[in-house]
Amino acid sequence: MVAVVDSVDTSYRHRGRAYGPIAELIPELLPPGKNALVLFPSYRFLQEVASRLVVETHEVLVQKSQDSDLMREEMLRLLQTNHRAVLLLGVLGGAFAEGVDYPGEMLSEVIVVSPGLPQVSPERELLKNYFDQRSGKGFLYAYLVPGMTRVVQAAGRLIRSAEDRGVIVLVCRRFLQQPYASLLPQEWTGDDPSSLFIPDLPEAIRRFFEESTN
Repeated sequence: MVAVVDSVDTSYRHRGRAYGPIAELIPELLPPGKNALVLFPSYRFLQEVASRLVVETHEVLVQKSQDSDLMREEMLRLLQTNHRAVLLLGVLGGAFAEGVDYPGEMLSEVIVVSPGLPQVSPERELLKNYFDQRSGKGFLYAYLVPGMTRVVQAAGRLIRSAEDRGVIVLVCRRFLQQPYASLLPQEWTGDDPSSLFIPDLPEAIRRFFEESTN
């Protein structure tokens, strides 16, 4: 199951107003009694939301930039063995978003906050100017494609085999807008990105997991 939350705008201009609503949204979307991973575009974004987050149903683990390999391994171990459901907060491009598999019941939901565009930098702007001169699509190739590729790859950690089932939630209205929506996998959108908007998403998630266990 793949869904988009379009009530939040995580673009840089509106980001400061998004922290609170996202912190309120996350507990509503969590799978009952199952592990979830929420990925943010940066450590600062993660920290701003984490400081506002109140979750009573899950044990909350927070990735930090200074975490050692041992600490990351311990967090992964808790996903497998903890007696209580775990909510892991991490960053796109980080250890929990890339290079880690979550087999079986280890992970049931991935929430990706924001398209995760690369930060503006002199090198990135040079790349943008290069593609602008060649095709007029500098933003697309320098920022949008890398960001959306990272989103799709991170969310895809959830479903690695035909037996895997879970929920992917993309949080930001831009995921339903072009050109962002055109970069989502066709198997997610079915050629109609608007189909990813589900009116009562918390209830839909609850029903999904109820049906999965029946």
